[in-house]
Amino acid sequence: MSVKLKSFKCISIILIFCLISYFLISCATRSNRPDIWAAAQDYVESNLTNSSTKTFPANYEDYIVKIGKDKYKIEAYVIEKDTSCCGPFVRTFFSCIVEYKNGKYTVHSLEFGNSEKWEKPLY
Repeated sequence: MSVKLKSFKCISIILIFCLISYFLISCATRSNRPDIWAAAQDYVESNLTNSSTKTFPANYEDYIVKIGKDKYKIEAYVIEKDTSCCGPFVRTFFSCIVEYKNGKYTVHSLEFGNSEKWEKPLY
């Protein structure tokens, strides 16, 4: 067997191993993202007042950033419909930290940012 063929096989095996490792790691870190997003949504909703309808972005993956082991930062928005029948829609930006510890998700550091009003919904 030639040296080039042996080198090619060795490089191929290493490359396949790296790809499989990357896939397994990325799947493991993404598998709990719906739970992280749900924990943040619940906490944000419990801190909102004067609204009857709340809508969060559907593409939550774009708003979650891993900042440490089992710790995530979320920067997103919520769209609310004012409680009055003809009130405006309001988009309010928020950020928070979600941590997974002892089998549950805990939300820390919730901060609300700017709000924008519209007469018609954005979605």
